[in-house]
Amino acid sequence: MMDHTQLELDFEGCRTAPKTPSCQVVEFSAFSLARQARLQQKREAEKAQLVAEIVKSVEHITGRSPDAEAM
Repeated sequence: MMDHTQLELDFEGCRTAPKTPSCQVVEFSAFSLARQARLQQKREAEKAQLVAEIVKSVEHITGRSPDAEAM
């Protein structure tokens, strides 16, 4: 069965882990699933960062943050 997912090169991994092999052959479907998983992790990390910033702002506004007490 042929998978029509476009193969994209990921040079980001080469910069973050230069000691690892720079390429390997994988099935397109496995590559696509791994890419989707990385994108999902990135979205979840961005959401977690946003929630943390909102919580910090609310704590500051309500006077519950250590920074607000210092002021």
